[in-house]
Amino acid sequence: MYWPLTEMLRAESGILDVDTAPQVRAKLTERLGPLLAGQEDETQVERRLAPIARLLGAEAAADEALIEQEDGQSARESFFGAVRAVLEALAQERPLLLAWEDIHWADEGTLDLIEYLSQWLRAPVLQVALARDELLERRPSWSTLRRVTTTTFLEPLAPAEVRELGPSYRAANPEGVRRWVALENPGPMPKVATRNRITFAMLEAAAAGIPVVSTDVGACRELLEGSQPADRALGASGLVTGLADPGATAQAILSLARDAGLREEMGRAARNRVRAHYQESDLIRRYREIYADMIGSQAR
Repeated sequence: MYWPLTEMLRAESGILDVDTAPQVRAKLTERLGPLLAGQEDETQVERRLAPIARLLGAEAAADEALIEQEDGQSARESFFGAVRAVLEALAQERPLLLAWEDIHWADEGTLDLIEYLSQWLRAPVLQVALARDELLERRPSWSTLRRVTTTTFLEPLAPAEVRELGPSYRAANPEGVRRWVALENPGPMPKVATRNRITFAMLEAAAAGIPVVSTDVGACRELLEGSQPADRALGASGLVTGLADPGATAQAILSLARDAGLREEMGRAARNRVRAHYQESDLIRRYREIYADMIGSQAR
């Protein structure tokens, strides 16, 4: 839960994937401690940092006493209050923009947190939450007008509007011209994966015939290039670059953007790979095989 918030806090505190729990705790304390100390006493600062550290897997032995005193509801209230205090403290340095993307996929806890913050934040903080209409099936009240929120429905751009976007961008951002790739017929564009997992976005992109640019983490290479000979024979459905190599990633994106033939070829391979190996029936079958193997090994 709260994965987007975790990413925000890691970026704000300069926390790396390779950091140990003590290092994560130290970075959190160094970044957020002084800001919270300007508003609360030392004991309260520790109470605020404890649930944040726990979220990032960096709880300390001293936190155990605090955890034992809380039931589920009070722990949730303590966590939400800590997030609010941290954001309000950061906003005293500069106004904050919190961008929550694709929250129609968010867990209920994250949605509750977004709603809590919209009601209780008292600082120069703007939350922007992007979602598909289907979110309103889970949160119908979010479609109504509120004093502190605004809901805007966006329609897809027409093809003519997409074509106008390039010149408009160049006029508004001359420095970015060299990074703009003008395409007469854009076709599918790449998605970028940087975390150590196969994301739903990668599978959705493949099903839609969109080639993916991914860093070489987890099973991402397997998804894009195949794991078995028959799978690899389908061809690559994207490009894989080294971890933490933005130059190589940018070059991979540009190579796809400039080569319509390559995009089409990789998009076709992506669709074929999903049809062949990532259907619901495949998932069910593999789980059954795993359980059967586990049961069999226990019986032996």
